[in-house]
Amino acid sequence: MRPTRIACFVPLAALILAHGSCDRVAKVVAPASALVGKGPAATPAGPSEEDMRIARDVMTIADVFARLKSNIPNPAIIAEVKHRRIPQVIVEGAELELAAHGAGHLLLDALKDPKNTLTEAQDKVYSQLLGEKTRSAPKAAKTR
Repeated sequence: MRPTRIACFVPLAALILAHGSCDRVAKVVAPASALVGKGPAATPAGPSEEDMRIARDVMTIADVFARLKSNIPNPAIIAEVKHRRIPQVIVEGAELELAAHGAGHLLLDALKDPKNTLTEAQDKVYSQLLGEKTRSAPKAAKTR
């Protein structure tokens, strides 16, 4: 005997009855229209508020140099690097220059640690913000 299906739509679910050989089984399933845009296959909604905050307040290597020149202690700079994040890990040349300006090994380790760099979403926002700054800079120079 072939099972038959009878569908009765309720506001957010469809009741589907499947008839077996001697028993009845009922399942409640969400209609396909209710599943659109949800679950792991859905596209991300965009950067979070935290991603936006971090991207706007990212700490550049120039900021680190400025703090070293201002004689701010290494532990305070490390805490700021961990809180604000850096765009990318430092390269060897920058490491040597930072060490010459008073960066200790713990600060250099923090600047090389990938956990202190921007996430992919934060980097995307940061790049957009950086692009907006460079586009607006020539306009500002022309208005002077």
